[in-house]
Amino acid sequence: MTLGRLFKKWLVPISLTLAASPFAAHHFLTPIEFHQFKSQELDIRYGIGKGETVARYIGSMYSSGLKWMMSGRPKPESLGDQQEMFEYILSHSPQKAYVYPTEQFYYFLGNLRGEEFAGNIRVADLDLGVLSIVYYRKGGKVNFFLEAS
Repeated sequence: MTLGRLFKKWLVPISLTLAASPFAAHHFLTPIEFHQFKSQELDIRYGIGKGETVARYIGSMYSSGLKWMMSGRPKPESLGDQQEMFEYILSHSPQKAYVYPTEQFYYFLGNLRGEEFAGNIRVADLDLGVLSIVYYRKGGKVNFFLEAS
């Protein structure tokens, strides 16, 4: 078997599979869903998104899946451990997050050990060196707030 035939038979499918792995990880394995992706998906689906939106969506989705695959971060034991949740949420956020300037919030949904939670990362005070994360159990019974500077 020539090298060209070997390449076509094995190396191309393997390399395509490896290249697609972060996309699959983003879609099927990430425990936290960020609003950015849902917004970009809707823009693309309904024809509002331009080429730049598509490029940002693909790039962010790829980096998010790759980051998740490489993180190896264990899940926090409960939603009550604020510092662990803060690190967990940030460790799953994409490298490039797009926040609308009118809102100054980056929204997310997640599931931790069967408990659904939602929240946001507030970036309005980044110029002051302050990043705030608010998250809560769905149903609104317990709120958690953590601010880091």
